[in-house]
Amino acid sequence: MTFLKKIIPGALAVALGLLVGASSAHAAVLSVTPATVSVKAGDTVTVQVMIDPQGTVYTVKAIMSFSADVLQETGYVPAAGWFPLTQKGYDSVDNTGGSITKTEGYPGGLKQVGSFGTITFTAVKAGTANIGFSPSSIAYNSSNQNALTGAQGTAVVTVAGGSSTAPSAGATSTPSAASTTPVSGTPSSGTGTAGTAPVPKKAPKASSGASSFKASPLARTAVTATTTGTSDENASNTAAMIGGATGSASPTSGSRVTEIIILIIVLIIIIGGIIWYRREQKK
Repeated sequence: MTFLKKIIPGALAVALGLLVGASSAHAAVLSVTPATVSVKAGDTVTVQVMIDPQGTVYTVKAIMSFSADVLQETGYVPAAGWFPLTQKGYDSVDNTGGSITKTEGYPGGLKQVGSFGTITFTAVKAGTANIGFSPSSIAYNSSNQNALTGAQGTAVVTVAGGSSTAPSAGATSTPSAASTTPVSGTPSSGTGTAGTAPVPKKAPKASSGASSFKASPLARTAVTATTTGTSDENASNTAAMIGGATGSASPTSGSRVTEIIILIIVLIIIIGGIIWYRREQKK
């Protein structure tokens, strides 16, 4: 009896800890780099959207907000390895309301920190602009569940007074040192001299690149969704589910299976202990 009084509370605590850990582990994070930028009105601002999958993610829908009175989006280039979904509802820019939506799939799944894409803005007037992510952003893992939880990264752009016309060749932006850190998958068009920054390439059409990734079901799903013009959210869900099935085993799914097995064992021990205790009471 004394043994049961000691073991049952401990077993329950272990089971509860496993459940809490399973729900909070592997939370993906979206961020913007550099996190702080200082420029003059008229300068070009280039930032990268980064993602830390904390496991494996296959399809990401990044919904971003920015201060449209200070910044205007002028271009976007997907990072290497990502294939965009360009149909309505998945790819849009609103320079009036200050929002950007970009949806892309990564065949085989992204398993480490990398770039999602590069955004170019023009600073139209002096002020402070914030760049952040909407809670509606999504990053699908191998279980076709959203791996994004909690607050995502933000960036602050400080624009000093200056000409509101197009930037001159000598104007330069001054991003923080974070922009010099090399990251796997980072496009070569990173932050540089304002006014001389490379003109962002037009996002590649998924259909034209189909021949280069025929072996990937995720990429084929992206092409199908783009060419048919389907706006149903199931297109993204299907892409994530198919991509997860063809990729290697996800650390997320493996750890969850282990946690479930341990939880079952703990529950069996608890139930067995209760049955044994009741039998002892009847003797």
